[in-house]
Amino acid sequence: MKRVLVAALDWGLGHATRCIPVVRLLRERGATVSLASSGEAGVLLREEFPDLPYYELPAYKPYYGHGPWMMITMAMQLRGFNQSIRAEKKAMYELMDAHHFDVIISDNRYGCWSAKATSVMITHQLRIPFSFPWNWASGISARLLKHLLRPFDHIWIPDLPDGILTRAFMTSTPVRSIGWLSRFQPGEADIKYDVIALVSGPEPSRTEFAQVLKEQLIESGKKCLLVLGQPGKPYHEKTGAVTVTNHLPSALLEAAIRSSALVVARSGYSTIMDLIALGKRAVFVPTPGQPEQLHLARVLQRQQVAGAELQEKFDLNKLLKSEQRYAGLSIFVPDHQLLHQAIDDLLK
Repeated sequence: MKRVLVAALDWGLGHATRCIPVVRLLRERGATVSLASSGEAGVLLREEFPDLPYYELPAYKPYYGHGPWMMITMAMQLRGFNQSIRAEKKAMYELMDAHHFDVIISDNRYGCWSAKATSVMITHQLRIPFSFPWNWASGISARLLKHLLRPFDHIWIPDLPDGILTRAFMTSTPVRSIGWLSRFQPGEADIKYDVIALVSGPEPSRTEFAQVLKEQLIESGKKCLLVLGQPGKPYHEKTGAVTVTNHLPSALLEAAIRSSALVVARSGYSTIMDLIALGKRAVFVPTPGQPEQLHLARVLQRQQVAGAELQEKFDLNKLLKSEQRYAGLSIFVPDHQLLHQAIDDLLK
């Protein structure tokens, strides 16, 4: 019975949520699983698996600037990110010394590896597809990520082998496709809400997005649910036909999304995978300053799969009138056997 540590990045909730199906399958296969993360991602994992050992890791705490200042703001934080990676390495040394894990599965935590264990990295990008005028930075990002990934024995990509969503993020580095990862399962439900809006991501854009959504959802007069994505902070209110809550556990969130006609959310990779699993219609609003989210939103819009709009131009009524032209994420068919095969090979 192998001892496995699953470590998720705290950069929003998506890295933690997509680790949930990995942890579930590891436990089904008889592995002894422990968890590690920080911040709200750690709160979510402890809520989902209250019976598993949990270890706190250093937090990243990213901050995004606006418009042309975004790249400068991120560049100024690189030293802090490097310090977080070094702190992760120190934490992993101490955890390995105390618990002797056989396998470490890290979701985008580049310091969570050990030469004494089989180290696996889950990531959906080996390069960042920056847009003009920052497109020159894509090559730099590829070289940096290649260097950071060098200590890992395996790189797992949560996509299908043909790279439907990740093609622009890939390089020549050898990887294994493990299929889309979602904590949710397909299913039908009666429609209860016209719109469910999901808020996620770092500040200050998270709070700004929540305020815009709340105002426009109330003005629409439709029955809506707004989930602020802040686990561990109880809050619930109802204004007219709009219900606002800070957080929903996975089972309740899954039921709420199923019973909603339309989902408005960030175009984070994990959010997209969750909505593929549920086959929902969606409008994506990329987090300002995240080129990856902008790219994914544009790809899905060009493919006539889902609507997309910039946060500063967000107009709910306009989007509601046009969303019927999109096919919805039900056109994508997941392949769950890819993850099963990867886990089975890892635990041999």
